[in-house]
Amino acid sequence: MSSMNRPGSLLRIQITTVVVIGLLLVWSIVFYELDRSEKGNLREAEVTTAIQAQLFSEYAHSTIKRINEVLLDTRTQWTGDWKNFADLIRRRQENIDDITFQVSVIDRDGVLAFSNLAQPTEHTDLSQREHFLVHKNAGDADRLFISAPVKGKVSGKWSIQFTRPILDHGKFNGVLVISASPDLFAQFGEKLHLGGNSSIAMLRNSGQFMARFPAIESGMLKVPANRTYLSPKAPISGNLRFVSAVDQVERIFGYYRLPEFGLNFIVGEGVNEVLAPYYAYRKLVLALAVTISAFAVYLFFMLIRSLTVLERVRSELQQAKENAESANEAKSRFLANMSHEIRTPMNGVIGIAGLMLDDELPAEQRHRAKIISKSAQSLLAIINDILDFSKVEAGKLELEQSDFNLHELLHDLAHLYSIRASEKGLVFTLQIDPAVPQWINGDQTRLRQILNNLLGNALKFTSEGDIRLTVQNEATAGSLRFEIVDTGIGIPPEVQDKLFSAFIQADTSTTREFGGTGLGLAISKQLAELMGGDIGVRQNEKGGSTFWVTIRTNALSAPVPQTSQPPVAGAAPGLTSEVQAFRLLLAEDNAINQMVAVGILHKLGYRDVALAGDGREALAKFQEQPFDAILMDCQMPIMNGYEATQQLRAQGCKIPIIAMTANAIKGDRERCLEAGMNDYLTKPIEPGKLREMLAHWLGASQPPSPSPEAKQIDGTPSHDIETQPSEPAISARDEVHTDAPAPMVFDRSSLLSRVEGDEELFATMLQLTLEELPKNIASLATALQSNSTEEVILHAHSIKGGGGNMGAMALAACAAQMEAAAKHGDLVAAGKFMDRIHSEFERFRAEAV
Repeated sequence: MSSMNRPGSLLRIQITTVVVIGLLLVWSIVFYELDRSEKGNLREAEVTTAIQAQLFSEYAHSTIKRINEVLLDTRTQWTGDWKNFADLIRRRQENIDDITFQVSVIDRDGVLAFSNLAQPTEHTDLSQREHFLVHKNAGDADRLFISAPVKGKVSGKWSIQFTRPILDHGKFNGVLVISASPDLFAQFGEKLHLGGNSSIAMLRNSGQFMARFPAIESGMLKVPANRTYLSPKAPISGNLRFVSAVDQVERIFGYYRLPEFGLNFIVGEGVNEVLAPYYAYRKLVLALAVTISAFAVYLFFMLIRSLTVLERVRSELQQAKENAESANEAKSRFLANMSHEIRTPMNGVIGIAGLMLDDELPAEQRHRAKIISKSAQSLLAIINDILDFSKVEAGKLELEQSDFNLHELLHDLAHLYSIRASEKGLVFTLQIDPAVPQWINGDQTRLRQILNNLLGNALKFTSEGDIRLTVQNEATAGSLRFEIVDTGIGIPPEVQDKLFSAFIQADTSTTREFGGTGLGLAISKQLAELMGGDIGVRQNEKGGSTFWVTIRTNALSAPVPQTSQPPVAGAAPGLTSEVQAFRLLLAEDNAINQMVAVGILHKLGYRDVALAGDGREALAKFQEQPFDAILMDCQMPIMNGYEATQQLRAQGCKIPIIAMTANAIKGDRERCLEAGMNDYLTKPIEPGKLREMLAHWLGASQPPSPSPEAKQIDGTPSHDIETQPSEPAISARDEVHTDAPAPMVFDRSSLLSRVEGDEELFATMLQLTLEELPKNIASLATALQSNSTEEVILHAHSIKGGGGNMGAMALAACAAQMEAAAKHGDLVAAGKFMDRIHSEFERFRAEAV
């Protein structure tokens, strides 16, 4: 019982650990999020105040500049005549009312000589004012001076004095003063719509307040001299956070300095107002975290309470499992024993029936003896299946590991099933990928048993058509994949999932018609899994089914005697070692066309194919390694196929160069031959024509010369290569009218024939096409928008070739018309096809998917 409780204790520890970790994670996220939110609000305030301080400085700078212009213009009008100057000020009053309330003149002795607020008889002594002494002591220097706020002796108001010296023949002769209220600058705070504990201030480098919003008694306060922004070496702008010396409120300040005037502009926001959204967010987050934590704790206690019940149920299930396993083992032992017991008399029946058939018997007795022998053999096959199944279930089946010739085993099976298939009028085909190793290490008896089961089923359930066994390497190293494709009755999808279970047939009617125990596929599945692989089935689109099996094995490199194998009936032509030895270079920029061409070449047996995305890359690859032939697209970016061929020939290239292009108008053949190409093949690529053309050129021992097909340059089609009609010239005024039937949206059968019925390659090519064509169409639209004729031609040509190769005939036809219009320099006409290009692609996508 203690051993039973150990899992429960472990589960309690695990649950507690999970809950604790979960709570720690929740609260870690909470604290991280709150810290991020607080810093985000503070940073936002720093950015806002810094920007506002700069705006404040720009506003003040423009105001000071205007006051300075008034000073420069007005001082030239002072001649010492009080009356005339007063008239001048009155005339200008409307223009300067918004910046000053007093204009005054101090004579060279410091006595008030004029003020628009004083009587001519008032002569106030201002000789000790800062703004007078600065200019008097400066001699003949001429500069703008901005005083600290002072309380006017004449006006009785706090004001900032803006002054310039009055010069007489370059000598100091007095001071012109414009008095501005500090509110002139402080009112900018209203324009910023500041509220709450926000403030703005203008300070001198000495730390003395010049103006502030909300207002204070200017000139009565100074900030501490250690403020960063008061230092001459301080940056022009920045941020600070401190408690204000004015009202003891903590704020985030942004500042901006105007060194030329010795002024600093400060904008502050109260920290409490800045963090108000954070406080509300913090309240929400903490409430949510507490709720989650409470729920987790509640769930924890509920789980702990339930654990006792779960442990009891688990104990009962464990006991039931042990009882079931014991019963199953007893059943397997019984089946094994019974199978052995039955085999002994069955061998006697088969042996006696064989002896009877060796004797000369009357016809009726011979017929009966044959029935006995055939029935006994069928019964023995059933018994063998039951015995194998019981061994696997009992775990007593062991695999034998030995070195054997895989190709020989496959050819033996092919020979056997070719004969049996021909008896039913069927064609049997064996296709072995050249990369599949000849010698491997494994259990050849069990592999043969699996393949016999699958091939036997294919033969049993196929009444017409063909059966194909293909073998290739899996992507995982050391794995082989076997596929048996038939054109038989097929497997309904609803049956496929349970087909590999014991005693299951696809249909009760087939059971009565064809017989069988329903154990063959179940045994094959278990054997495949014992060999490190798997097994499955899929329905073919055109009828029939494909059974596949994978196994793990070790390839051997030990030398083995080479024996010539006779060709298998129905085997794909062209898969010879001579063909496989050829090395080809494919120059093609379109990814879709690359896959189509490589797929067809592999089907034809040409496995060594190198790729180049343009003519320049083809030249580089040719210089790196030797090739037996080059398949050259004509329209490519960077360097087209014509130029690449000319350069190859100039470098002494003698190998055959075959054009593969979507161009099929009159003159294209001539241009290919003039560039130095040997032959010409139009897209979409037909496997048969490509096979014949490669066989013609790769079999030539003399220097290459044009083939009979390529010599037909007068426009007359040869028996191998079709000449398509010339593309019409389309102008901006032309409309396309045709009585010819509309091209197919998706020619599925044509594409399947080009890949020789390879459904997997067909699906892969379709998937790549549906990914690549939208990119090409987008590039075409961009080229149209930029009015690039060459780019339009290139992308339209690419869509035409890629679409044609993939059976998108309507899309390819539309792209061809667009290409033709662009070649005639009429981008307006070409642009009219853009909407059709999009719609034809969508139609193609709908049918293909």
